[in-house]
Amino acid sequence: MRHLPAPGVMVAWQGGGLGSFGGFEAYKHRFLIFLRAGEQFADDPPTAYYRLLRLIMKGLPASGIQPISNTTVHTSCHPMEVGDWSRQTDAEGVDYFEVSVTFTEIGDE
Repeated sequence: MRHLPAPGVMVAWQGGGLGSFGGFEAYKHRFLIFLRAGEQFADDPPTAYYRLLRLIMKGLPASGIQPISNTTVHTSCHPMEVGDWSRQTDAEGVDYFEVSVTFTEIGDE
């Protein structure tokens, strides 16, 4: 995390597995989003953690008219499911947030 600039965002695939969706078996892919807020409160765009979390859950993508949490970001997957988020501190004492998201595949192809 020490190499992630502030402000910064990094996404890492955490794995996948079988789950259920609508009573059917489906593949799910888990990702972690790592966030480091800007060090200035006057940054533009805003970078306080609560604002970054709101952008992930309720922000409008540049090409859309509905929140990203309701938007299909890949044609083979349903919109993302936002899981837990938590504050973390790395070995050097730098704070950051982790947000877990899951994408469920559409169909069985």
